[in-house]
Amino acid sequence: MNNPIKRQANNGQTSEREQSSRRRRRNAHASHRQSLFALWLAMAAIFFGCGDTSSNESNTDEPVARVEQALTTEQLRILNMNGAIGTGPNIDWSAVSGTATSSTIAAEGGKAIKLSANGSWNPAVVSRPLSSLGPIGTTATVKVRLAGNYVAQGSWYGQLAMFLNAPSRGIFNQYVGPVALSGPLGTWKEYSLPLPASITSALSDATDLTIRLEINGSSPNNVIYLDQLSFGTPSGATSTGAGGTTSGSGSTTTGSGGTTSTNARILGAEDPVNDWTPFEPGAVVTRETLHTEGSFSMSVDGSGWTPVVSA
Repeated sequence: MNNPIKRQANNGQTSEREQSSRRRRRNAHASHRQSLFALWLAMAAIFFGCGDTSSNESNTDEPVARVEQALTTEQLRILNMNGAIGTGPNIDWSAVSGTATSSTIAAEGGKAIKLSANGSWNPAVVSRPLSSLGPIGTTATVKVRLAGNYVAQGSWYGQLAMFLNAPSRGIFNQYVGPVALSGPLGTWKEYSLPLPASITSALSDATDLTIRLEINGSSPNNVIYLDQLSFGTPSGATSTGAGGTTSGSGSTTTGSGGTTSTNARILGAEDPVNDWTPFEPGAVVTRETLHTEGSFSMSVDGSGWTPVVSA
């Protein structure tokens, strides 16, 4: 006959062994999670702290400073040509000569200006007044696309110029340019317009700046698309490291402690359409103006969980 007292004791020992085994498994899992978290922290420290430390100059111990001068939503809308184009109230850009309309043929942001010459050799558009842009660069840039049926005169496609007005700062019809246009047709190209050093400071805090973009055309029947005007304004921030400075997009960082503009742009999701790619077939990455820092953020449209990978 089985001894019930002995069986009960054996059951008690088995229960204790099971509880001890469970405790060991829980401790192992907790230790594993702590190890993974420590590894993640170490990798993050390496990734974000990998600035050049080769310099032994005294300024390498200076703390990194961060000064932000983000463009407003209205400024971004006007400069990126995403608002209302044409005639009527609340228009961001209107035609001075020729005809200006909004187009979905855009370099970025979903919209651009379609400027039709309509008999004019010098079609032009002018912006509504912009408030203070903050610190600007020494060069303005704008993206231009010549329509597929654009007519050139031999190898001459015409030229682009800019006129700046800011009466509050004593700037009247300041001419900037010109820059020669070129092919191929149907392709977006970025053109640079050096800004006179005598006006950059005044432009940075002008409260009534208007911009006129004018084409000296090669035919009175051409169509030109304009998009993404920039004055080199820092894209959300200017970062200063020990011995070097990063400002805006497309610039170069020197010295130690700074972060290159390319890394800042990618990590800040300032140009997600070109810098980030979704893994999921059919998913779409777009750039949004709703953001916490910088000027833009990234929106991913996919079915369910969609990973994205950086450039």
